Amino acid sequence: LVARRAKRTLTVKDPSLLRGARISGVLRACGGVLCQQPCAAEDYHLSEQVDHLDAFLSHNWSTPRTSKFLALALHFNIRPALIATATVSMVCFGLTAAGALPTQEIQVGGVATRGIMCRIVGMLTFLITLLGWQEVGPLFGIRGPVVFLDRACVHQTDPELKRQGIESLAAMMSCSRSMIALYSDSYLKSLWTVYELATFLLLFPQGRLQVQPMYLAKAVFVITMLVWCGHQMEGLYWHPWVQAQVAVLADDRPLLTRLTGAFLVETPIFLSLSFVMLHWAREQVRIRENVKAFSIRKATCLDEEDRNVVESNIASFAIYFGIADYAEGQGKNDILTAFDAFVHERVPEVLADSWGRWGMQYSHLQII
Repeated sequence: LVARRAKRTLTVKDPSLLRGARISGVLRACGGVLCQQPCAAEDYHLSEQVDHLDAFLSHNWSTPRTSKFLALALHFNIRPALIATATVSMVCFGLTAAGALPTQEIQVGGVATRGIMCRIVGMLTFLITLLGWQEVGPLFGIRGPVVFLDRACVHQTDPELKRQGIESLAAMMSCSRSMIALYSDSYLKSLWTVYELATFLLLFPQGRLQVQPMYLAKAVFVITMLVWCGHQMEGLYWHPWVQAQVAVLADDRPLLTRLTGAFLVETPIFLSLSFVMLHWAREQVRIRENVKAFSIRKATCLDEEDRNVVESNIASFAIYFGIADYAEGQGKNDILTAFDAFVHERVPEVLADSWGRWGMQYSHLQII
């Protein structure tokens, strides 16, 4: 009976319910569809019937739209942004070497020249592509992967279609190649996001689950801009005019001049970077503590009638996939306790895979 219920829940009964939206449509207009405004019938037209999903987007609507947009842009647009930046920088390098672009004089031992356009145009290209590729890509026929977003893929204004879509959530996840969990403080406290996380973990224990904390995307952006500003300040400091003024203050002592430059340029950047990284380290500790304290019975739900359905489904999945053993007379609470233990063990591994050894993925370090 448990196996039949689990199989029935994980099977798409009506192929027309399996719908996906292109990530370019989800991110268009700075993620307009991610806002908390009332759902409209037009949102449903962003999706189309598909036979698979490249990614299932799991999130809370209480999370600010800007935070979700930055996290998704960092995840999906990073590759075209890096390619565009490398291409433009190489073009600027060639034009600078040919004398077609302006250079800057710097005073390092003697007067030398260096290009400035690679840094300036390269950074502008990176930011524009990272935040706006969803607007440019479709012009070249590149619409991006197919993703599931509840607002676009489950009809929000037709009660019957909405009910069928909600009942098919687990089946849709079984057709998804990965899940992106947009983690915020409320993620593990909401019953529906917990249900989505639980279902995907049980379906694909070693699957591609990416946890994207909202603070991480902001931290990457801030650190990148701080490093870039540091480069610009360093270039300004070594300008001959600035060097002449510093030499007067340092009484023409080269060592004191260099120490003054290090203090004026590097110290503010170093302190800012330290503050951001310290905050991110504390955020990681807090997230792990929330996972350790997780219990599905503590998750909140707007409609308590949904709780029994969600917990019963998770209990069935836990037995079906061998997370909990079924025994005569065993209560649902015992099975949910076993599921909580599974989350406590598995999610920290997922977090480590998502963040990398140093707290950031290699692609994030490439940006910086």
